[in-house]
Amino acid sequence: MGVAFNWTCEMFIPPDQSINAVTFYRNNTRCASIGHLNGNGNCVIVDANPTYIFRCLSEFSYTMTIPAENMTEYEQGSVWRCEYFGDGNFKSPDVTLTIAVDVHNVSLVPSDSPLTLVEGTWIEIRCVVNSNAVPAPIITWYLGSKEITGTTSNNTSSITITGKREDNRRTLQCRATNNNKPPKTVDTTLNVEYPPYVLPLAKQHFIEGKDLVVTCNATQGNPNSTAIFWSKSNDPGFRQTGTTLRLLNIHRNSSGTYKCTAENTYSNGAKGTNSQNMVIDVLYPPSVYTFTQQQIIEGEDLLVTCNATQGNPSSTAIFWSKSNDPGFRQTGTTLRLLNIHRNSSGTYKCTAENTYSNGEKGTNSQNMVIDVLYKPVIKNKTLTIVNNTENAELIREIDSNPLSNISWYDGAVCLDTQTSVKIANLTIKNVSCVDTKNFTLSASNAVQRNVTSMVELIVNCKPEIKDDDITIAITSASRNVSFSTTVIAYPEPRYRLMYKNGTINTEMKVNIYKNAMNNFTIYCEQQFVREMDSETYSLKVDNFLGSSTIFVHISKQEKPSSPIIIESVCEGTSARIKWKASFDGGPVQSFFIVALSDAHQIVGSDTIANKGDNQTYQTVVSFQKSSILYTLYVFAKNNNGVASSEPLICITPKGIQKTSNISNQTWEVAGIVVGVIIVSILVIVLLCFVHRHYILTCQIGIQKRRNKPIESADFTEDKSPYTVIMSEQWDESGRNPYDTLATNESTNQYEAFQMKDNQGSNANTYECLNKAVNINPSTDDHSKDSNTPDTSRKTDAKYFSMQ
Repeated sequence: MGVAFNWTCEMFIPPDQSINAVTFYRNNTRCASIGHLNGNGNCVIVDANPTYIFRCLSEFSYTMTIPAENMTEYEQGSVWRCEYFGDGNFKSPDVTLTIAVDVHNVSLVPSDSPLTLVEGTWIEIRCVVNSNAVPAPIITWYLGSKEITGTTSNNTSSITITGKREDNRRTLQCRATNNNKPPKTVDTTLNVEYPPYVLPLAKQHFIEGKDLVVTCNATQGNPNSTAIFWSKSNDPGFRQTGTTLRLLNIHRNSSGTYKCTAENTYSNGAKGTNSQNMVIDVLYPPSVYTFTQQQIIEGEDLLVTCNATQGNPSSTAIFWSKSNDPGFRQTGTTLRLLNIHRNSSGTYKCTAENTYSNGEKGTNSQNMVIDVLYKPVIKNKTLTIVNNTENAELIREIDSNPLSNISWYDGAVCLDTQTSVKIANLTIKNVSCVDTKNFTLSASNAVQRNVTSMVELIVNCKPEIKDDDITIAITSASRNVSFSTTVIAYPEPRYRLMYKNGTINTEMKVNIYKNAMNNFTIYCEQQFVREMDSETYSLKVDNFLGSSTIFVHISKQEKPSSPIIIESVCEGTSARIKWKASFDGGPVQSFFIVALSDAHQIVGSDTIANKGDNQTYQTVVSFQKSSILYTLYVFAKNNNGVASSEPLICITPKGIQKTSNISNQTWEVAGIVVGVIIVSILVIVLLCFVHRHYILTCQIGIQKRRNKPIESADFTEDKSPYTVIMSEQWDESGRNPYDTLATNESTNQYEAFQMKDNQGSNANTYECLNKAVNINPSTDDHSKDSNTPDTSRKTDAKYFSMQ
């Protein structure tokens, strides 16, 4: 402020313009246009504001000066810019003018000097700077030579001062500055008023009849004029003025608390006071009352108060001690034995004492007997070990007050009882291995009933086994055998697993696990890399008292034998099949028929139950269309796997014909078979390629059995004109392509794959799917259209896989 200031505007000539000139604006109001407007190179100023001075510095540079006399608060915060004269779109950014104003006035509110306040009270003081100071001033506070922190808002800073006697007569100063100028200051002197201070007074002990004289000393306060007087607690009528307390020929009733008070008067009329208490004890010996014997249960809290008449003086020290225990001491009238223990029984003494002025102590005491009652404690002892058939004696010591009554138990059965004992014993004759157990000893007295403890008895005995003959069923797919058995013995037995010939089995892993002191589980497991045959092992378990042997039989079970088709007749849209099944090697078997057509169809029969070994079975399979070549399989399954018969070729002609001899149709069937083989090979190659790129969903078309009942019939060749070709007529190179349906020992159903319908499609290949599903033809629903395919879903049962 008060200093000239220059605005400079640099320009360029925009495209399509030719004038060298600019216009200055203040708060969006034109101040002047300046430039080379007439083309002769002269500086031209148009509509100039006389407050400012304008000049051309060069052809492209122009200035506007605010003279020093015009640099006033009027210009504070004004906004300036320059524009190209010919086009206002070319202009400078707006610039705000800020004018520095120095701090020139600093004052305190309140302005008292000295500034008076009472110790412990506070006052807010503000430091005010001229309001137009720019930039905002920096305001600091000092108390003496120490800088203190204030709160600044706009051009004002405030500080709160709390009266402290150590700050009395110190100078409080405010400093304010800006624009790097020396600070302006204002200060005041603090006058802190505080009371006088009474020096502490010691406790006084006097013997009754003596004269007591005590002086009260105090330091001066501010103001320094001080008055001193004495008073007595609980005696409002007692008052002595002056520094000295005088109690002549002191009496026991003079005992008590006396107070010396010093005071001054503040400038506001209030009193400043300070005081100290002094206790006076008039001495004479105390007297302790007598006690009765105390009985208490262990674990409870014992609180006994020692009552004593006050001595003279009244100050009496009371403490407790215990006979034969010099380390025991409790101070105070109350004996506290929390969670009392049996060791706390004994004789205790309460002593009350005081001290005379000559150093002698006045004492008095009384004895008290404490008897602690406690529940039975059955002391632990090492376990008892005896040999089989010997006598065992169980002994335990019982600590209790009063003595205990005891009972021995085996589970819930009471074996023996005894009364008022310290030693409990139980004799068991002719023990056996099963007597290894925990017996229960129960003790009771007046404090607590049925305190129990387990008393362990261990009987040395040879191994006793639960199962001495174990049979394990396996299949040809089994690659793991495991079994376990429980052994009772003590000490822990050894074990050996041997073959029939007595050699040690080193292939099977044998581990023993301890379940209890005399109870063990032996676990055996073996992994196989090849098929395993039936075998018998012996597992010998022994300790130093004897041995036992367990025989383990490995029994191999097989999947069913392949069914043998013995008769078949193709007629109309069905085929009648008769087959024979031999022994299946294990679990009960069942049967089902699968027919595969060259028209991309799969037909399945219902499941046929087993009737026994080497029995003959027959059923009818219904087809969807006639004049189709079908390949038939009979499958047998049980829990161990699935087996299939040799394939059977069946051709169903159009319409009903007379009986036809197989030999008359040999060339026709052979041609069809060759065609099917060629198509199947192409299908397999195509499906292998597709299988590498896609994952497909498999649906099964299942022919439901027709509603009309099927009767058993004799299968004779002259009952049907249709041709039946048995697979034995084919060599290996010409096998039916449906032989790709192979068994899988991990399954119990045939794999589903979808046969694509030829109608409305040029496709003539099978779609081979790599996902297996469970086929479970229903025998309950006979009303469903036999030409409609079903979709069966995969279950957790085993199934075939498409190779």
